[in-house]
Amino acid sequence: MVLHVAFLKTGILNSSLAIANRLLQLYSGHGCLHDASNLFDEMPHTNAFSWNTLIQAYLNSGATHMSLHLFHAMPHKTHYSWNMVVSSFAKCGHLQLAHSLFNAMPSKNHLVWNSIIHGYSRHGHPRKALFLFKNMNSDPLQMVYRDAFVLATVLGACAELLALNCGKQVHARVFIDGLGLEELDKVLCSSLINLYGKCGDLDSAARVMSFVRGVDDFSLSALISGYANAGRMGEARRAFESKADKDDILYPGS
Repeated sequence: MVLHVAFLKTGILNSSLAIANRLLQLYSGHGCLHDASNLFDEMPHTNAFSWNTLIQAYLNSGATHMSLHLFHAMPHKTHYSWNMVVSSFAKCGHLQLAHSLFNAMPSKNHLVWNSIIHGYSRHGHPRKALFLFKNMNSDPLQMVYRDAFVLATVLGACAELLALNCGKQVHARVFIDGLGLEELDKVLCSSLINLYGKCGDLDSAARVMSFVRGVDDFSLSALISGYANAGRMGEARRAFESKADKDDILYPGS
């Protein structure tokens, strides 16, 4: 606040947008929303950074209505602005609001597609997540948006629904896009193992696992449970014994 007064007295705030934005960022970063809002109102000139900073501050504080009011009032919305509000609302579970903003976007990039799909999957709407993924893939212009994160999210939705055929189509899409198992990241491989383990396609799960170094406990538990449910207790035990630290592994009957 001392700096704010000093800048006002010397006229720096009126002459330097960069300094005003830095002060706005300082207030916002420390949760001083009242001071940030007052400063924003005092600024003779603002730019996209100014608006995004204040909107993000209100989003971080959970002030949905105020952040939305500012966003609608923003004269020139950037891709960053759209991504910020859609991802924030999707993350905190305001899915209807996030989706309405998503639909209103003049153009969409991979970040916002990932955010809305992940939001639906995370908050218990796997079918909606799959529907959006299908829509994303129906437009050839959107194909560049398929990355490991969104594919892992969709595989998780397939696993939750026990939709093995759908999961296999996503797995095939991974290869069509030019990714072999050797090139997949651990999260995506774990999502495939979890899918096949939960759906009972244990040979496919084991095949994927053979390509992964340091498979996570969640996926290994899914594979072990899958073996046990299929009556393949010897393989369940061998998978269990393959893990050095067994404390976090769920073994059937334990």
